Amino acid sequence: MTTYTCKSDKEYITCGIPQGSVLGPTLFLIYINDLPDCHAMQTLLFANGTALLMSGPNILHLQSTINDELKNVQKWLMQNKLTLNLNKTTYLLFHPAKEKQSHHILLNFDGNMLMQTNKSKYLGVFIDAKLNWKAHILCLTSSGAQSVGVLYKIRHSL
Repeated sequence: MTTYTCKSDKEYITCGIPQGSVLGPTLFLIYINDLPDCHAMQTLLFANGTALLMSGPNILHLQSTINDELKNVQKWLMQNKLTLNLNKTTYLLFHPAKEKQSHHILLNFDGNMLMQTNKSKYLGVFIDAKLNWKAHILCLTSSGAQSVGVLYKIRHSL
């Protein structure tokens, strides 16, 4: 029996952490641990998922305050040599389920307008603007139906 080994060339890392490393997520959290100190929004950090939350007395005040706080976040990102993936960055306006959402605010991050959505996936859970479970349950039932379909097709092979 022949055993083959292969070694890759050495590369020196000048910035960042190798992707796929065991300590990567923990080191990243340590690295961004001071993000909540740069702004007045409530911050939820878990692995590479970050959510910023803010409430306000009215929609215009909320828009103004969030845009000011986003400038602080942009400054912090630049100082820490990080970038924000604007294709994955969206915002939700939460409102009571009985109230129709008629508000739209303009959020600007480094000259780019952020996209408002009615639902967002955070840490594997779909959250919608009415804070109900419909979007998440629909995703789970669709995924379950696909799995049952695959099992049905291979039932004779098992």
